[in-house]
Amino acid sequence: MKYLLALMSGLKITDGVLTDHFVRQGVVQEGNKLVAKIVVDGRFLLITIAGAFLCGLVLWLLARRFPRLAGITAASVSVFYGAVLTWNLSLILGA
Repeated sequence: MKYLLALMSGLKITDGVLTDHFVRQGVVQEGNKLVAKIVVDGRFLLITIAGAFLCGLVLWLLARRFPRLAGITAASVSVFYGAVLTWNLSLILGA
C-alpha cells in the first residue's frame, strides 16, 4: 500500500510541477480558470504538494480500516494522474 500511495503522490506532484513550469513559461495555458489564477500567483505548487500529502495521509489512515477501498482509490487516482501526465506530455512534445 505504501508504494501505491507513493506512486499516487508522486504522479500528482509531477503533474503539479509540470503544470506550474509550462504555464509560467507560456508554453501552455491552464484550462481551469480557478487554477490559472493560482498558478500565476505562485501558490499552485505549494497547494499541490500539500494536497498530495494530505490525500496520501488520509488514504493511509483509511487503509487500516478499509484496506480494499483505500487500495482501489489509490490505484484509481494513480491511473487518472498517469493518464493526465501522458496526455499533457503528448500535447507539449507534439507542439
